[in-house]
Parts: sequence; C-alpha cells; structure tokens
Amino acid sequence: MAALARWCYRHRLVVLLLWLGALFGLGAASSAAGTNYANVFSLPNTDSTTAYDLMEKAFPERAGDTDTVVWKVDGDGGGASGTSPYGPGSSPRWRRSGG
Repeated sequence: MAALARWCYRHRLVVLLLWLGALFGLGAASSAAGTNYANVFSLPNTDSTTAYDLMEKAFPERAGDTDTVVWKVDGDGGGASGTSPYGPGSSPRWRRSGG
C-alpha cells in the first residue's frame, strides 16, 4: 500500500488526469444510458399482489396512490421506543434495550 501511495504522490498529475477521465467517462456513460427508467415490478402469486388487486378493484380511483407514514413517539424521541397498537407488552421489539 505504501508503494501505491508513493507512486500516486510522485505522479500527481497522472493521478489527477485519471480521476478526471473517470469522472467524465462515468458522466458520458450515464448520458448514453438515458433516462428511460421503469418503476414497475410484479410479484405474481403472492398474498400482497392478491391484496393489491382486491384494493384496486374495490377502490379504482385510489389505485397506485402512495402516502407518508408518520410515527409519533412519546418521550425524548431519541430511539426506537413507542407503543404497540395491539396492547401493552405485545411487541418487545419496539422497546429500547439497554441505556
């Protein structure tokens, strides 16, 4: 590792040009790849797909909507503490362990 560091120090201009070449090369490759990305996936024959299809049939005007989930935590809010909606003691994973 020391030999590589010495070589890079002694050939600073070459190293700088290599980094710039890599930067511009990645930029050119990114431009060539284009922006035609797909945000589509499917999980056939799963419970979640069945539930999604049922919801789409029942509420077609809301199909594909996304939403934001906000968690309210009582206390200092500094960790993974909270209350289970299923009753006290039903979800020990939500309790802060240790300090």
